[in-house]
Amino acid sequence: MFRVFFRFIDDNLNLISRVSAEQFDNIYGDISGQIELNFNGNVEGYFHKDVPFGNELVLHWFRRLTEAVVRLQDSNYIAMNVVENNNWIEFHREGRLLRVRLIINPSLKGIRGFFSDTPFSKFEDKQWNNSIIDFDEFRNEIYQSTIKLLDQLQEINVQLLHTNEVNRIKEFLKLINQQ
Repeated sequence: MFRVFFRFIDDNLNLISRVSAEQFDNIYGDISGQIELNFNGNVEGYFHKDVPFGNELVLHWFRRLTEAVVRLQDSNYIAMNVVENNNWIEFHREGRLLRVRLIINPSLKGIRGFFSDTPFSKFEDKQWNNSIIDFDEFRNEIYQSTIKLLDQLQEINVQLLHTNEVNRIKEFLKLINQQ
């Protein structure tokens, strides 16, 4: 089982609801909130509907998640950096299954950007290991969660659908939908 839970909790949400796409890109760039990825009970991130704060960059997370799905459609391995720290989620695709693990502080020699196509040989520890999920379930959950994200952005301010970060997310979403 794989699930994504998210919500926006941003002190600037009232202001964001009235800005243009260009103003959002120049002033805000993202919206703070909570996001949790649940891989068969192995959790990365935090989500709780009764907690009134969250500091995750929700749009940035969705850009990485949609890009991860696109990369996994053509690859048997990728690692994705966890937003704002040095932990990485590794995805080993084995046919229709994904073997997922969270590793702490891997050696980043030769790594540029937020993804790696080469398995890490050196790291401090595994937070959790060998969570097995169905790739189609993973892809569908990311796709459906991204649609929910876009719907919520439209409710907040339709201009947000035309921002740089959201345009990148929508580009990856189109590539997911084609499969």
